[in-house]
Amino acid sequence: MDELHNGDAIIVTHPASLIDETRIITMVLSNVSMNMSSAFSSDLISTSDFRFVNQPREEVDHTIAESRKRQKRVDGEKDAFGTYAGDLGEKFVYRERKPGVYGGYYICSEDNGEAPKSRGELLNMRSKKKADRMCM
Repeated sequence: MDELHNGDAIIVTHPASLIDETRIITMVLSNVSMNMSSAFSSDLISTSDFRFVNQPREEVDHTIAESRKRQKRVDGEKDAFGTYAGDLGEKFVYRERKPGVYGGYYICSEDNGEAPKSRGELLNMRSKKKADRMCM
């Protein structure tokens, strides 16, 4: 069953009625096991002749796929910063404790004025702030 993949069609000629029944393969589990879209009209006890039709495969342009992967990685990096985003390392974002009995924190941001810093460097800078020590 190395030739069969998800989406291919299998055509079985029923031994008693000699009618062709077509089913779509929804899942290939191994070389000897697969799942089909629906059951046949009756159980096939004896071995039966079958044919299969491969689903037309999409042609993938590798340059477009590579650029999509790269863009997805960049978008994931932007999302990974969260509250302490800091425009991908160009700003330094940290917490300052609010004065008063009830406490709480302000989120403060400063411009680095230098080249963008990595997430590790920003975390190291945040860990040196008194209110943000638990970020380690």
